[in-house]
Amino acid sequence: MYSLEMKRIPSSLSGQQLHVLVWQPENPVAVLQIVHGMAEHIARYDEFARWMCERNVAVIGHSHLGHGLTAASEDDLGFTAPRKGWTHMTNDVHSVRLEAQKLFPGLPHFMLGHSMGSFLTRTYLTTPEAEGLSGVILSGTGNQPGALMTVGKCVAGVVSLFRGRRHRSGFINSLSFGGYNKSFEPGRTEYDWLSKNEENIDSYIADPRCGFCFTTRAFSDLFTGLKYIGKASNLAKMPKYIPCLFIAGQNDPVGENGKGVEKTAQMFRDAGMTAVEVKLYADDRHEVLNETDREKVYGDVYDFMGRCPAPLKNDM
Repeated sequence: MYSLEMKRIPSSLSGQQLHVLVWQPENPVAVLQIVHGMAEHIARYDEFARWMCERNVAVIGHSHLGHGLTAASEDDLGFTAPRKGWTHMTNDVHSVRLEAQKLFPGLPHFMLGHSMGSFLTRTYLTTPEAEGLSGVILSGTGNQPGALMTVGKCVAGVVSLFRGRRHRSGFINSLSFGGYNKSFEPGRTEYDWLSKNEENIDSYIADPRCGFCFTTRAFSDLFTGLKYIGKASNLAKMPKYIPCLFIAGQNDPVGENGKGVEKTAQMFRDAGMTAVEVKLYADDRHEVLNETDREKVYGDVYDFMGRCPAPLKNDM
């Protein structure tokens, strides 16, 4: 048995409220915080959260600025903040963690970030607030060259200057994601790269709060974040004791079919992280939590959480 509660908590962006979902089992023994991906929302993780609740793991997560029911209207989907959007989104991750600690005091706290959420989680790991996490799961992550991110940010800045920060550029969107479907052509849809599970893709396409185009301002925020987590000097700030599990599909173009995932994991090891694991799933694509073999993935995440020792520090 579990309960599902919707909450609103303040965002670090003044005047904004985050839409938060809390899945609570009767006798929780741990908490898993989900940090969702780009152009989706937290409610898409309901099946996974219920599976965790059945095993006494409470789950909490929010929809980012410009996403889901955090966005005030459909016009706000894809617009994160007037400025410093990546910082606000990272701060919001911590706000939700603090909310979880109020609801579930003393329980081990794990964090799972998917896709853009994995990039935010990697950013969060470099902040002092990351202390005390019991473990981190990074799903559908990758490694993007810093020089390319600099170019992307410049392009977004120029377009924003002439068209406005709320402009949605098909060119930037195509530049960022246009190549992801090439490996699956001739494709059934433009989102075949997300999953081999056709029901999942159809559900994504039918959802009015999924698949929207980011604004030029939000793309600039994204490129800023990607450049930040690619620097070794920033990775060196991560608490070395936090165990990290990378999960990805072997056919995920975001992770370069596993190569980018392995490279990122090695970057973590080079930064001094002492417990880094990688699990790649054959034939799976970007959304391993929604694939046809998703219960195998669920089980691997749960097993990882069970193997993690208590955090060395938890003075939050």
